[in-house]
Amino acid sequence: MGGRKMIDQRHYLITLMVVFLSLSIGIFIGNALLGNDLVISQQREVIERLQRNYCQLQGEHDRLEEQLRGLEIWEETGGDLERVFLPLLKNEGDIGTQVAIVNSSGEDLDYGLLEYLQEYGINVCCLGEISPSLGPHNEKLMAALEKEYSAPAAEMKGDWLQFVGYLANAMIGGEGKGILPFLIDQGLVTIRGGAEAGIDVVLLLGSSVQGRPAETVELEGRFLDIWREAGLRVVAAEKMDPQASPGFYRAMGVPTISHLNTLAGRLSLLYLLDNDVEEHFGHGEGQIPLLPLEWLLDQVPAG
Repeated sequence: MGGRKMIDQRHYLITLMVVFLSLSIGIFIGNALLGNDLVISQQREVIERLQRNYCQLQGEHDRLEEQLRGLEIWEETGGDLERVFLPLLKNEGDIGTQVAIVNSSGEDLDYGLLEYLQEYGINVCCLGEISPSLGPHNEKLMAALEKEYSAPAAEMKGDWLQFVGYLANAMIGGEGKGILPFLIDQGLVTIRGGAEAGIDVVLLLGSSVQGRPAETVELEGRFLDIWREAGLRVVAAEKMDPQASPGFYRAMGVPTISHLNTLAGRLSLLYLLDNDVEEHFGHGEGQIPLLPLEWLLDQVPAG
């Protein structure tokens, strides 16, 4: 996705060249008609300014192309590096953490993540997915809740919060209210597995991209409060996105990973699932580290 955005610079450069050509033609016609030295001087300044801007944009485009090539190489080799690196980690005792995954990102779940966690001894005992359509703006949902709670939709503020509490419990394998079959039938939620063995950590696959619906933000915030009040650890993870703003999760005291779709992000996830710490990992975020380097060094057997 980031690659396509960088390649889009080409379209911008082509547009600039068209403008430049049009100005040149206009200047040529103006010269022929006016022959004014002042006009010629001003037009020459415009041309020189456009040439400088063009060279600057061309240089920026070349730098972006180079970054894209680096990202492509990293993406192609990341999986191989992962297969080489993981066996080096201590395998004497699996992490053994019981995890419930709740996906509210609005994207399909990457099932490769499940295999990755299970390979390292992490048991994903429950998997829940939430549709972006779940919220007070959904008229069918509100009508169903009105029927369930026997209260007019306009007066359901308290009942809505109660419903969210039931849903937060259901998403991690607990018992849900009678409304749950309706939610599943409408494609608003999907729940697989159960919490018979107990849950240690809730892994929230979220999205802090700016501009997402306020209802989703409110729902996630309520979920985080409920899970932590129940004594569960919560880790919020999302894919790397230039528009992401994980400060929403961090402000709530939740450890975060903002580059889950990278090798560094997945290694950071292992660390956070294995340790009850409030730490944050990401790419290009100043003082936020890419990965827990000291922990990883400690996991590699000496000699």
